[in-house]
Amino acid sequence: MKEFLICRERCRLKLKEGLKSCEDFSVKLCYGTLFHSILEGQEPFEMTFNQLAKKHPEHIESLMFWRKLVVEQSKAYQNYWSCNLHILEKELVFDVMFKGYRLRGKIDAIILQDGEVWLLERKSTSQVDDSELISRVGYDLQTGFYLSALVLSKVYPKIAGVYYDVIRRPLSGGRYGYRQKQGENSEEYVSRVCETFRSDPTFYFNRFAKVITRDEIKFFFDNSLKPILDEMREWYESDCKKHHWIMPFGVVKRYRDSLDDYIHSGGSIRIALDKYEPFSELMEPNDDSEQVD
Repeated sequence: MKEFLICRERCRLKLKEGLKSCEDFSVKLCYGTLFHSILEGQEPFEMTFNQLAKKHPEHIESLMFWRKLVVEQSKAYQNYWSCNLHILEKELVFDVMFKGYRLRGKIDAIILQDGEVWLLERKSTSQVDDSELISRVGYDLQTGFYLSALVLSKVYPKIAGVYYDVIRRPLSGGRYGYRQKQGENSEEYVSRVCETFRSDPTFYFNRFAKVITRDEIKFFFDNSLKPILDEMREWYESDCKKHHWIMPFGVVKRYRDSLDDYIHSGGSIRIALDKYEPFSELMEPNDDSEQVD
C-alpha cells in the first residue's frame, strides 16, 4: 500500500511483474531486521542472521560485529521496560476479510497496561525527533492499518491506543558515536559500546504513547484506509492502467534505487533486480479468516 501511494509504476512492477530493487548491504536495514527478530526468540534470530550472512557473505565480519551489539542492546531494552510491560501476544499475524478486502500484516506486540489493551510498535533509527514521532503515532498509515484490522477482527475490539518504542541504533552519532581506539580489539570495542546501553538507557530507548479512541480509528478507516483500498482495487482491476503515474523525485523523501533506474530507462536497459514475493514475511494464509460485515 505504501508503494502504491509513492509511485504507481513501482507498485505495478512489484505486484504484476514480481520485481523489486536489489538490496545492497545496509547496516541500517540489517540492524533493524536483526533487532526485531531477536525479540521474537532465539530461533527466528538465528534464522534471520543466517539469511543475511548468506545474502551478504562479503560482509560477514561486519554482520558478526553488529550481531553482538543487537544481542546486548536487546537485553538492555527488555530489562529497561520489563517492569511495566505485560505482553499478551508478540509478532501477531492477522488475516482479516472485510467487504472483499483482505487485510494482512504482522504486529510487533499487543500489551496490557493498567488493565487496558494497547498496540505496541517498534522502530530502530539513528535519530530521534520527538515532535515528528508524536505526530506520527496519532495518524500513521501502518499503525492506523493495524488498529483498523484489530477492530474488524473482533479479537481485540477495544484498543486503548498505541505505544511506539523507538530504539536508537548504536554508533549512529551523538555522544556515544564511538570510534575504535588504537590498540583496542574488537571485543573491547563492543564491550565499551554495550556498557552505554546499561549506563544511559534513556539515550537509546524512547517510548511514545497515544490514546486512540474508537471514533479516531473509524475516522482513519473511512477517510484514509477505505478510499486508498478502493482506488487501489480500481487501479489493479484496470490492469494497472487507470490513474497510473510515475512519481517524480523530490515529492516524497526517498533515495533512488535500481527499480527507479529501470523505470526511468523505460525498461530498455538491463538492471539487476530481485524477485518480489508479497507477504513473504508472514505465515501461511489463514483460510478460515473471519468475514466482517
